[in-house]
This record gives sequence, structure tokens and C-alpha cells, in this order.
Amino acid sequence: MITIPAASSLRSILVCALSVLATGVASADFLVTSLGSGKVSRYRNDGSLVNSSFISGLKSPSAVLVTVNHIFVANSASGTINRYNLDGTVSKAPFISGLSGPTGLTSDGSALYVASTTSGKIGKFNLSSGAAINANLVIELGAIESVHFSNGLLAASLPNSSRVNRYSSTSGTITGAVISNLTGPAAITSDNLGSFYVSDRSSGKVAKYDPLFGSINSSFITSLEGPNGLAFIGNNLAVVNSTSGKVSLHGPTGTLLKDSLVKGLDNPFGIAAHPVDTPLAKPTVKVSGKTKLTTKKSSITLKGTAKNATSVVAVSGGKTVKTTKVSPWSLKVSLKKGKNTILINSRGSGGKSKAVKVIVTREAKKKASASFGQ
Repeated sequence: MITIPAASSLRSILVCALSVLATGVASADFLVTSLGSGKVSRYRNDGSLVNSSFISGLKSPSAVLVTVNHIFVANSASGTINRYNLDGTVSKAPFISGLSGPTGLTSDGSALYVASTTSGKIGKFNLSSGAAINANLVIELGAIESVHFSNGLLAASLPNSSRVNRYSSTSGTITGAVISNLTGPAAITSDNLGSFYVSDRSSGKVAKYDPLFGSINSSFITSLEGPNGLAFIGNNLAVVNSTSGKVSLHGPTGTLLKDSLVKGLDNPFGIAAHPVDTPLAKPTVKVSGKTKLTTKKSSITLKGTAKNATSVVAVSGGKTVKTTKVSPWSLKVSLKKGKNTILINSRGSGGKSKAVKVIVTREAKKKASASFGQ
């Protein structure tokens, strides 16, 4: 049995177990837990940030699980499981308490299974109420880091004994073959064909096994940096690299597609696909000062701010000027003599903002009158 240390120790030894969501979900988004920041961040499947503080105020969040209606997050430091709505708002916190270092989450659709590193247990709880069905479904002498439900069985990683066991989800007894060729098994997931994938933190690899735990490729993915959480995003496998603070993306054959799908994370650990698309925020733009002006100059500099935008554009007299520095923004627009109508809008991934109209009248400069003597 091991004890969950303080957050600072967890950062250095990378002790974590991470829940994962099985492949097959046409995910638009995915979630990543960060032990260092105490947050769950949300990203689109191309790695673009949706919300760095999608869920915050957590206590060493290790595992994250997304079900049909809710998001569950394990707080390893406080021994609790919180439940959130799919939009990240609190549903019930804590949902389950009194645990000892929870680090893995999975579900069979009616029950929630929690793996605890400190106690070496897998507990079974009602998915709707959080009530214990069997808090001691599985008890091991060493730590249990992660747990994954597939085909009626629970696959669980035991890092102290360097193996992955399978247990009955009803009786908790060991069932079938055991994976024993790993050095530091962490997270587990499976694909639509029933094949299992296990991240091996010590060797920097992800191994692949058939549904009966027979080895397919012990080096399915290599050269990883503290691999932990695993989640399928569409048909591609995302891997949390805890040591380097990034998430890498790999194709169906293990080929590296993107070394840093997400980077710059603060001790990332858990990852889960989120099946609900996030609406793209509509860009907005504001102009500072008056929108009706008179000047004698041949150009004018307009300024303002924009949100959810990657550029600000001004169109006047068939000519366009653009800036990618959006908040604050500044644009110099040439003026013709007389009335100038300038349309300003911001543009981003969510489309184009409503245009702001600025009318500038350029007056002709008065010519100096000549004085002649008589």
C-alpha cells in the first residue's frame, strides 16, 4: 500500500492514474486535468483552447471521466469525487467522499468504479446517487492506479507489481489473463475492437493487447515522456506526457500525428473525450471614441477592442486594411475628400462580427487668400 503524497511530491514522481473514455466517440472536444493548477482544461480536437479553467478549484485532480450526462473528477488530495454538468457547472461536490487517494474512474453505465492508489481498492458506487454498492469490490496489497470497464470486466493497473489484472465487475474476483510484461503501468483504454492500450510510465511507451490480454505490440508507441492518461479522439489516440507537460496525438497504427497537440500544461495527468461540441464564440468589436467625425487630414487612425477574434478589418471606398493585434487594435484608414463610410468588423473561428459604421467627413483645406496692393 502506498500513500498519496502532497501535490509537490506528486509532481516529481508522477504518481497518477487517469480515467479514460473508450474510443468510438466522434469527439469535438477533450478534457485534461492538471495536478499543478488544480484545473480541468477543455480543448477542441485540433488542440485549440476552449477554456483553460473549464473546472477549477480542485485538489490534485487525477482522473476525469465523461458519461452521457455528467463529468466526474477525482480529487486525489481530498479523497473525493466531484460531479459536474457537461457545461462544467457543479452538479454535486463532493459526489463521493471518504476515499483514500482516488486516481482512476470508469463506468458501466449504471455504476461508477473508483480506483484508489493509497488504499489499493476499487470501489463500486451508484452512478446516479453516489451511494456505495460495494466500497471494497477489489482489494489488493499494493496500489491500484487506474481502472477501465470493457466487456463486463474491469481492467486495473497495479504499478507496484508491474501488471494489469482483470476483475469481475460484480464479484471483484480476478478473471482471465494478466498482463505482466510492464514496468510502470498507468492508464488503460480500449478501442471498438476490444483491444487494450496501456501507458507504461517507466518505459515511456504505450503497449497494445488483444481482448484476451495477448500482446499485439509492446512498443505500439515509444519515446513518450512520462506517459499517463489515454483517450481516443475520434480514431486517434491522445497520450498525456506528464514530464513534458503536453498531449501528443497518434494515429490508429501508433504513428505520431502531432507531437504537441497541447503543450505548456502544469503537470497534466488525466484526459477524456467530451462528446458535446462547444459552440464557437461569435467575434465582437468596439470602436473607441466617436463614430461621426470631421477632419481635414488625409487619413485617420481608429482604435478599439475586440473579443473572440483573430483579426480586425476596416473597409472604406473599396479598400481594406487589417490588423491581427485585436485587443486593443489600431487601424490607419486613408480618406477621400468629402464623406467616408468605414465599416469595421472582427473575424475569428466563430465567424464575423456585426460591422460598426464610422463616418468621417474630410473637409477641404481653405486656400490662403492673397492680398494685393492698389
